Amino acid sequence: MSASTVKGPLDVAAPAPRARGRRRASPAFALATPATLFVLLALIAPLALMFRYSLNRFVPGQMMVEAL
Repeated sequence: MSASTVKGPLDVAAPAPRARGRRRASPAFALATPATLFVLLALIAPLALMFRYSLNRFVPGQMMVEAL
């Protein structure tokens, strides 16, 4: 038996070459995109609200006096 015919557990067949053109998107990308957008919105929306509140003036007897 020659060394070229012995297959080990790490010998894997090479994938078939793809046709030229657009690559097919991974299913993981299709699931990760909406989740990423949701997380970004969940983080950015409260930050934007706190930024808007930071523009208010502090008046001891009142709450949320608009400065703009």
